[in-house]
Amino acid sequence: MAIIALSPLLDGIRGRLGGVVFSQNASGPLVRPMYRAGLARRSSAQQTARMAMQSISQPWRDLDQDDRDDWAAFAADPAQEQTNPLGQAYYLSGWQWFAKINQRLLAAGEALRTTYPPDAYPVAPTMDTPTFAEVSGNPKLELLYPWLEFDGYWLIAFASFLPLSAQETIQRKRRLLAATDSPGNDAEDLTAALLAAFATPAAGARVTLTTYRQTAQGMRSDPVVQSATYTV
Repeated sequence: MAIIALSPLLDGIRGRLGGVVFSQNASGPLVRPMYRAGLARRSSAQQTARMAMQSISQPWRDLDQDDRDDWAAFAADPAQEQTNPLGQAYYLSGWQWFAKINQRLLAAGEALRTTYPPDAYPVAPTMDTPTFAEVSGNPKLELLYPWLEFDGYWLIAFASFLPLSAQETIQRKRRLLAATDSPGNDAEDLTAALLAAFATPAAGARVTLTTYRQTAQGMRSDPVVQSATYTV
């Protein structure tokens, strides 16, 4: 799915053109591939995401209207303003925030919540330079940080991986590598999670890590984005 920016002379596009569909949601205009009816998505990641959404959807349906109104008011607060890659401001709906918060909590092993989070956004953590090098003949990826900054918070780390030649410019999809409650040291070994999510690295492979500090109620800081190249 991609977002699009329209001009004053063109305020909307709807419908199908070739293999793409033009539409709009609360976040603005978008374009996506046309999917054929009945075409199942069968990858393990897709099945996991589908099951997570199913587990979140029913609790939302069970909410009374007052609780849904509270989520809508939370979503409309100026503090929840989002910015898309084109620099345009937008707001999510109450349902979208309910789903986002609970997806974060599920990934961190926390229970679902039905009330909106009263937390403020935490400050982004201070991260040291990650290391990605061969150790005793095997790859090792470590995320380094001052652990006291995560005391009482979750450390959430995603990675995208460029495993092939330097000529390949498209990074593989971002994967969750770590969701750690109040880590008690200065380094998180992400090697096993990286190898499970991606390919075994070759010399020169590059990983991009995106790290957040997250409250127990699912509120995340701004991301800290870092890259490391596998050295042998």
